[in-house]
Amino acid sequence: MASRLNCAETSSALQQRLEHSSIIDPMIFGAFADGASHKISDSELAANRGKWRGNYVAGDEWDYVALQEAIYAAFGGPADDNTPTGWHKTIYARLNKPLLIPQGSYVINKTLELKGVSGFRIEGAMRVSTMITQTSPNRPVLNADGLSYGVIAGISFNAGAANSEALVEIDWTGAVSSLKPQQITVSDCVFHGQGLGAYGLRIAKSGSNAQGDTILLSNNLYISCLEAGLALGTPSSYAFNALSIMSLGGDVQNCPRYGIVSYAGSVFVYGTSFQNGDNLADFASFSGVTETIPFHGVRSESLRVVLSASVQHILIEGLDQNVSARVWKASDAFAVGELIAGSDGRIYRVTNSAGSAGAQPTWSAIPQGGSVKSGGITIQQLEFNVVQAHRLSLSASHITGGRVNITAPSQPSLISQCTFTRADWLVPGVADDGAATGLNNVVISGVSVGGAGRWAITSTTPYNLPFYTTSQFNLGTQPLIWSRGKGGQPFPDVGFAPGDGGVLIPGGEQANITRNVVGVIGTLGKVSRSGVNQVGEDLNIQGGLGTGSGGGGAIRLRAQAPMASGTDVPNSSAIVVVDHYGVSIGGGASVSRHLSAVSIWDPPLMANGETVTTSVTVSGAHSGDVVALGFTSINAGGWQISGQVTASDTVTITLTNQTGSTANLNSGTLRASVTQY
Repeated sequence: MASRLNCAETSSALQQRLEHSSIIDPMIFGAFADGASHKISDSELAANRGKWRGNYVAGDEWDYVALQEAIYAAFGGPADDNTPTGWHKTIYARLNKPLLIPQGSYVINKTLELKGVSGFRIEGAMRVSTMITQTSPNRPVLNADGLSYGVIAGISFNAGAANSEALVEIDWTGAVSSLKPQQITVSDCVFHGQGLGAYGLRIAKSGSNAQGDTILLSNNLYISCLEAGLALGTPSSYAFNALSIMSLGGDVQNCPRYGIVSYAGSVFVYGTSFQNGDNLADFASFSGVTETIPFHGVRSESLRVVLSASVQHILIEGLDQNVSARVWKASDAFAVGELIAGSDGRIYRVTNSAGSAGAQPTWSAIPQGGSVKSGGITIQQLEFNVVQAHRLSLSASHITGGRVNITAPSQPSLISQCTFTRADWLVPGVADDGAATGLNNVVISGVSVGGAGRWAITSTTPYNLPFYTTSQFNLGTQPLIWSRGKGGQPFPDVGFAPGDGGVLIPGGEQANITRNVVGVIGTLGKVSRSGVNQVGEDLNIQGGLGTGSGGGGAIRLRAQAPMASGTDVPNSSAIVVVDHYGVSIGGGASVSRHLSAVSIWDPPLMANGETVTTSVTVSGAHSGDVVALGFTSINAGGWQISGQVTASDTVTITLTNQTGSTANLNSGTLRASVTQY
């Protein structure tokens, strides 16, 4: 112990040695760093009185005292007096020295304090090699209050007792007058909660006043933290100014609630990986300022990856979510809690194990949340949302076993070039109601289910729930759908495609483009069912179809009037409406049927004033219908022709000669048209 006390060295000699050192090493102050507890005695306190800046008591750990004294020697303090011996704020940043903590396992019983310092470097030999463990409950390892422009690197921070605080707090409490946290790099560190600590690293615990922006978190490991590996703010203190925090690489493991949680701040995630099992979310964002949050190149083995309940636009690109699950095999043993991947693309949990597995279950017959027993194994379908957000752009990603939930479909969102293992990967939107009154701005394109191009199905029961989006979009081999589809289910082979392909309707459901077509199609070429414009092909457009009571819709055709301002001003007198009554053009009663027939007629020689009649069969004509006539032999004035329905299917034509002389009309074609309202 004498080497640590170094009684022969005076306080002034120690101070002189520190002033000539270009770096600060806690071993100078007696650190053991052997992973064991070494508590200071009363005699050791007395022997070092005058050498230490801080106040300590018997029972404090030597490693704690040595590390704290090394902090004072490197960065000033503990006085906040704006002098060279006080905390080195911006004006005295030039006096700071790097604090290099050698390899070893340091045991501390109190929180290391670092306050108001600008321009600092705290570096271990390397993570796992340099470890600091907090053995007292509910105390951080390091409390960095009011730090700016610095680096913390190569250190493992560990919980050695139950801890409701973060292992490292980067905050601004106002205890010292300094810059607020900004421009800090934390790299190659480990934050190990050991299943005891709530948080690994937390920024801006005190809320918006603590700022905490432009912090780079590079290649860190967050592991076994009960609440979150990385946190911004708290549920009661929202960190609105903790902005542009960047998580670059690194890993988050075994954090059962959140990997990263942001209470109103913003974390940009690039290439971080997650393995958190049956969690709440790898990345969670609550509230926040309106901005886009990138989440790029992430690999996750967790069930739930992103949960956003904020106005932020979550931009996910290149997410590879692969749940670690076994494949069912008869006679295999499975433990309770194990996950199983069904052949239907869904995930199941073993809830009871009393022997080996039996025959393969009929996966598609298991309802959402349902259970089945085969052999001695009981499993339950596990329902979870891999991604849930108000506003979302999800692209070039793979989702296993879970679903996507867009909770504000009236806001612009996009799902593109993604693969899903289950057909019902899209949760029905709350604004996409059966009456089609909810605005929906979700666009989907290039989606593959189970390795094949298929659209989302929002229910495992046919026609049970509405299709999620009214704005499907695809320019590949899949069709362009601007409709919910038949009975609430999208057709996999029905849609529109503009350009040279015209309106393309492949497959056998060409008669079932149904309700709520809201898209706008530009210039069209040929129109056909197959896209090759074969002779004899039909195009059938139907609207307002569905099952159940109520309903009843129409197909409305109109064009926008040319306006100098570009404003679309609908003109009710320039619209064609097709409903179950018939067709209405520009308003008025609907025309339900328009019937016609032709006949060859050779009237006799007729004196002036003479009238003759004939009849034409018009199938479907009824008494009271409107009749219009045309006769090709009348090519001069003086002839009066009229008609009326005199019996079912019979139109009687009356022809009167009013030319002033006897005349004989040639044989010609008589045309009769009957209109029903």
